[in-house]
Amino acid sequence: MVSLIKRAVTSFQKLYPKALADSSWDNTGLLVDSPPKIVNKLNVLLAIDLTTGVVDEALSQDVNLIIAYHPIIFRPLKSLTTSNSQQNSIIRLIQAGVSVYCPHTAIDAANGGVNDWLAKGISNSSDDKITPIISCEPQLPYHTDPGMGRIVIFKSPRSFESVISSVKSLLQMETIQIVRDGPLSKPISTVALCAGSGGSVLKDAGNVDLYFTGEFSHHESLAAVESGTWAIICGHSNTERGFLKAHLRDQLLAQFKADIDDIPVSVNVSKVDRDPLEFY
Repeated sequence: MVSLIKRAVTSFQKLYPKALADSSWDNTGLLVDSPPKIVNKLNVLLAIDLTTGVVDEALSQDVNLIIAYHPIIFRPLKSLTTSNSQQNSIIRLIQAGVSVYCPHTAIDAANGGVNDWLAKGISNSSDDKITPIISCEPQLPYHTDPGMGRIVIFKSPRSFESVISSVKSLLQMETIQIVRDGPLSKPISTVALCAGSGGSVLKDAGNVDLYFTGEFSHHESLAAVESGTWAIICGHSNTERGFLKAHLRDQLLAQFKADIDDIPVSVNVSKVDRDPLEFY
């Protein structure tokens, strides 16, 4: 008999196949496979980062599966000790029968994933064109044009200030960082975007007017403005977290209920997960 967690993973991968992740460096999939103590329901918690606070929250809510966007295990572990907070979280979850699935770049690349959410969030016309910056292989059913990052080509140029307003509205942020060397009225026709730390992807975007990402280094920012490309920088996970509530929760709930129809299913977004950096 297929376990509840395996059924949930199979269902999840219909939306975000593991094959779309960048396996050259990323660590995705079922990273903590714990025999569930609760098998009469599927109770899922969504988060970007699996912090101690998120673990506490999960254990207080009888969760049996955490879907954490960023991998809880990234580099090889030589030990599991309670003195390390991250390793201690893994130990606690295994003891409680809670599994952890981490999709990361599979959600980045997929059609309808986080980068499409960002792109559609700043687009103001159905005639705007959205394409991947780096195309992915393989081409899978329902993912005919997956890839890392997105380029948005506006049908009509917009002011830099207008794009800033769209970003703030989408991410529900009052303040963001910008890189520019001219007035806010500068017309923007092309935007290259990437959720999270986008430098390695955006460098392949070619000649665009604007970069939109979560994280840029000092030198990446300097190089951008020196080349004539301005930037909007919002904090690494601030470009990812809104996707969980705005899209992923309802999408997963519908998929899980369709595939796992013999037990109750719930999907909730963590209330304590947040970016560690603040704009003050």
